[in-house]
Amino acid sequence: MPKAREGLADLGVDESDGRFLDNVEARVRSRQTGACWQRQAFEAYGRDMYKLMAAYCERQRSGAPLHEWDP
Repeated sequence: MPKAREGLADLGVDESDGRFLDNVEARVRSRQTGACWQRQAFEAYGRDMYKLMAAYCERQRSGAPLHEWDP
């Protein structure tokens, strides 16, 4: 992560509040990416794409970071 922070600084991106890389780091630690969540939710909702999308939209509106989402 230090190299990533350095790269963002080199590009002039203010990462002092951690808004970008803190979420990336949390996803890595939790092993929860968007694809992982979708696969788990797809099975949890009986392979129903409508339910999957409804759950996705609901969680997205909540503002919670993806690594905290339950299927």
